[in-house]
Amino acid sequence: MAQVLTHMCMSLDGFVAQPDDNPAELFEWYWGGEVVVRSAQENMSFSVDAASAPMLAELISGCGAIVAGRR
Repeated sequence: MAQVLTHMCMSLDGFVAQPDDNPAELFEWYWGGEVVVRSAQENMSFSVDAASAPMLAELISGCGAIVAGRR
């Protein structure tokens, strides 16, 4: 049986985006570090800090698909 993992980011004030509709602050950590974590998709990788890299690598190691959006 397949497993489904859900994940949602939201700021503490309940808003996902800035007034200009930019959600960058919630996702900056995916590309703000020095350790590259590769996904199963060749053209998608993340750059996180050393403390986050093992957790993210484990999380995405079993992913068959990543579905993302904000609307």
